[in-house]
Amino acid sequence: MPAWFGALATFFLMMLTWECSGSPNAGVAAGAVMAIIPAHIMRSVGGGYDNESVAMTAMLLTFYLWNRSLRGPASKFWAFLAAMAYIFMVAAWGGYIFVINMVGVHAAVLVAMGYFNDDLYWSYTIFYTFGTLGATFVPVVGWAPLRSLEQLAPFAVFIVYQTLQVSEVQRRQLSVPFHSSKAWQIRVRNFGVVATASAVLIAALFPMGHFGPLSSRVRGLFVKHTRTGNPLVDSVAEHQPANEQAYKTYLHHTYSIAPYGLALAMLRNRPSARFLGLWTVVVSFFANKV
Repeated sequence: MPAWFGALATFFLMMLTWECSGSPNAGVAAGAVMAIIPAHIMRSVGGGYDNESVAMTAMLLTFYLWNRSLRGPASKFWAFLAAMAYIFMVAAWGGYIFVINMVGVHAAVLVAMGYFNDDLYWSYTIFYTFGTLGATFVPVVGWAPLRSLEQLAPFAVFIVYQTLQVSEVQRRQLSVPFHSSKAWQIRVRNFGVVATASAVLIAALFPMGHFGPLSSRVRGLFVKHTRTGNPLVDSVAEHQPANEQAYKTYLHHTYSIAPYGLALAMLRNRPSARFLGLWTVVVSFFANKV
């Protein structure tokens, strides 16, 4: 299983690179690197197995389909497939929390960068709705996506998207220019109503214990010296801060040349290219935390 899923992960990374960079040559080069890079071989060698052996494929498939859904007209179809891939990710490994937050951060940044439109709205709405609904049917997850503080940020982005879309519909009905003061008044009014309603709802649910606390693993990312409380988990090298030697061992020459490729990709005016930059920043942060 690790070898076959490793081959699939390599293929989906190739497709993700092609989608984000817009270059098929870059995709082929990325696939060639992925096939032999030590960090991937650790989880794809025949005879070994860990949850990540399957989950890496699910993660890359989800990221590829999400970015593919940002292209335009067929966004609804690809967003639905991305949601199905995310459900697969949820069933495979607890790292699904990273995946949904990564997509949520990307969706939020695209709004801030002015990429919001009907296609992006439908992509995230379909992905989050069907993905979260499917995740609740996984026994160990249940209603955690709507109760865990670690997963509420993507839900907040979902609410922001709905509010923005309602504002856009109202603006179009009134034939108001996009950047006019009247359009901003509509947005401010709608967001004020949503923020007030959300504050009231949170105030009502919080004392009832609806929201669960942050896990010790997540607290350990932001609070120094916080551990999981499980000596076995804490002793694993993967749960320790990375160092330069580890990067060179597991990433080899890509550790030195990847920044140049990332810079070239960021020059492309594509929503999916922004995903690569965000992914790099987020992963670098987590890799250097406990």
